Amino acid sequence: MSSAVVDELQRCGIGELGRRFRRGRPVSSSLLAGRRWQGRTLGLPFIAERLSWQTFRKDIDVPGPDGVIRGVNVRVPQRWQPSSLAERIVMPFVVHDVDGGAVIDYRPTHALPNPMGLGVDPLVRVDDGNDDDDGDGWITVLGVTELWLGPQRWRTPTWFALTSPRAG
Repeated sequence: MSSAVVDELQRCGIGELGRRFRRGRPVSSSLLAGRRWQGRTLGLPFIAERLSWQTFRKDIDVPGPDGVIRGVNVRVPQRWQPSSLAERIVMPFVVHDVDGGAVIDYRPTHALPNPMGLGVDPLVRVDDGNDDDDGDGWITVLGVTELWLGPQRWRTPTWFALTSPRAG
């Protein structure tokens, strides 16, 4: 993950991440599809990062025959963990457009009472470049996990950045 934008986002607090999210541009599901996205958690306290992941990967497929875009979160080795905890798929999801922008939606792939059965990650572009990249060869997306139950939406403090090379 080499994006200069991500380096900048890592220095932001939760409030600033929220402001940047509100200023972000919508992301289309077609931009996400067919790419391997490198992920980085943002704004978590040190102990929370140690209990979760700092880095991860989201592999997002092209639309299937049914038109659905599917993907998986892939755990990648963390700096403080032994390499025996290497890559493994842990959470499937679907991608679709809602309210003019793409979301990563865990609800169709996780049944309640699993809390991910309410999880949806709205996404926005936060790079400053043209429509294809942020000027340093990377597409950069900011996301936050929300819990959706019917019309109710609750934002969690779980922020992350996703990057993918411009060439895809």
